[in-house]
Amino acid sequence: MKEIKINVQRLEPVLEKLFLFKSLEREMKDRFVDESVVIIADGGETIITEGDVEETIYILIEGEVEVKTVKDGAEVFLSILKPNAII
Repeated sequence: MKEIKINVQRLEPVLEKLFLFKSLEREMKDRFVDESVVIIADGGETIITEGDVEETIYILIEGEVEVKTVKDGAEVFLSILKPNAII
């Protein structure tokens, strides 16, 4: 994945749509945006693996993300996430 520190302002309108962030005060939203980075993942690239402990919130701005798990040794498709999804 490529990480870039530009165009994070694109995140502001996305935050306005998300219930999780609607109640945040302006100062907290501004801080969240200022400390955010944009991650660009290539198709088929793993963003997070089930069971990993993360201290990161991923918000899907563009594209789609497939959610899969492994059951009895076989990969199982669970869902497709669309823009504005929180991972």
